[in-house]
Amino acid sequence: MAGTPILRLFHKDLFTRSAWERYLDLLQTHPRIEQKVSKEVIASCLGVTPQSLSRLLR
Repeated sequence: MAGTPILRLFHKDLFTRSAWERYLDLLQTHPRIEQKVSKEVIASCLGVTPQSLSRLLR
């Protein structure tokens, strides 16, 4: 399956980096993402709940 190496990298990232680090990386990679998608989608991409993302952003 072509997506398998990407999925492995994503899973490794989930376990080796904090949610805050993943969030900063997401913003660096996609600077306007917060204007384009909901916080719920961003939380899902980061592997956290929307409530956890809200606490993270305080």
